[in-house]
Amino acid sequence: MFAIISFFFMSVSFGAESAPVLTYEAALLEAIESNAELRRASYTLDTARADVLASKAIFDPSLNLSGSYSWDRNKSFFQGIPYDIKNRMTSGSLGIGGALASGTSYDLSTAYFRNYGEYANLLAGDNPEFGTFVQDEFRASLSGSVTQQLLKGHRFAYNMQPLNMARQGLAISELGFEQTRQSVLSTTAQAYWNWVYQFQLLELRRRAVIVSTEALRIGKLKAESGDLAPIEVTRLAAALIQDQSTEIETENAVYQAKNALLLAMGKPPGREIHPGQTEVNVAQLELDVQTAVDAAMQQNLELLIQRANVENAQLSLKMSKHALLPSLSATFSAGLGSQNTSVGKAFAGLFQDERFPNLSVGGQFSMPIGNRAARGDRRKSEAALGTQRVSLLELEQNIAVQVAQQVQVLNSARKRVELADINVQLAEQTLVAEEASAELGRAIQKDVLESRNNLDSARVEAVKSRTDYQLAIVELQRLQGQLSVPGGP
Repeated sequence: MFAIISFFFMSVSFGAESAPVLTYEAALLEAIESNAELRRASYTLDTARADVLASKAIFDPSLNLSGSYSWDRNKSFFQGIPYDIKNRMTSGSLGIGGALASGTSYDLSTAYFRNYGEYANLLAGDNPEFGTFVQDEFRASLSGSVTQQLLKGHRFAYNMQPLNMARQGLAISELGFEQTRQSVLSTTAQAYWNWVYQFQLLELRRRAVIVSTEALRIGKLKAESGDLAPIEVTRLAAALIQDQSTEIETENAVYQAKNALLLAMGKPPGREIHPGQTEVNVAQLELDVQTAVDAAMQQNLELLIQRANVENAQLSLKMSKHALLPSLSATFSAGLGSQNTSVGKAFAGLFQDERFPNLSVGGQFSMPIGNRAARGDRRKSEAALGTQRVSLLELEQNIAVQVAQQVQVLNSARKRVELADINVQLAEQTLVAEEASAELGRAIQKDVLESRNNLDSARVEAVKSRTDYQLAIVELQRLQGQLSVPGGP
């Protein structure tokens, strides 16, 4: 029966072939490429990737370079003798430091210092023996230190928490992007099949106008020859006007459905297109509810996002418990120093016997009295985890119900297709019988018109049942997280 309907559509094209053909697959691909909502989601995904990169900065070493110069003049007494002192001091340092995920912080640096001073004896007068003397001192140093957290902050996972949370955020953003992608595909698919339905409906309406026009022409000829009552011609004319009015309404519906599809695809309205795919393959087997629900429990994107939220809450609770510990750190530092009459000699002295070694070991303990901030954070984390778990359970139940209902809708839609095809066959047989009876004078034209209207309605229902079946498949695939472009990405 569907082959007859398809042949009927092909025979009444009204020049639509001149418009560019848009297949179902092509519509979905254009939506993926141009839909504004999906493009916004891609930027959100880029932001999450940038957050991961930024979170890694906590373990980036820092290169530190500093330098200074100062000059001053003052007076001072040494063993009761006044001196006029002029000082010029120059210093510089180069170091590298950072932190590790093990709770270890480190620092390695080298530095130099020069102190140039002129000391003038204010009581010496012109006596050079007690006049001005100069002190030019160069110092160099090489030092390193390591600080290790022993209680709070010693766990790898605790120190990796910012990076782990950023990675979890990226994983959720990727799931969110795929969820948006499937939502866009669903919207586009629904718009496409609604457009196909309206387009096929328009073909039916135009066919009805042609048939009504021809019926009115033949009716007028029969009325002129006395074989048909004038009232029957009036009925034929009224039927033609009704079919023409319905055709206009359907043309408007086609235009609106086409623009809705173009909007879903991210394209400007008004583009001339022609459906490239109107045939819907209907499966003969009923879908098992439990199988469909199990697939949704594994792949539904909303569920996957919520499960990721639960994992994040579990990690936050675990880390908040670790944060209850007091802080205890140990620091070990060591270094070498050297002093000489030039910068080069001072640095060279670091590796000779005249160097001055130093070593220190220290520790620090800190714990807020009451520790209410950490205890409050732990309780909030426990509540947040409980909330996420309840939300997950509720969502699993809702998804299971939605999938079960959608399976029922899909199985019902398949049966409606079968019934609609049978109804078309019966309506065609009835129309043939009524037309034959009218030719023999055993039926009036009103009965023929009613049979023709019934056939038109049956054909409309046959078309709608198929598009409804396709839409039911699209919605089920969306709930299962399996909606994709046929033969595409």
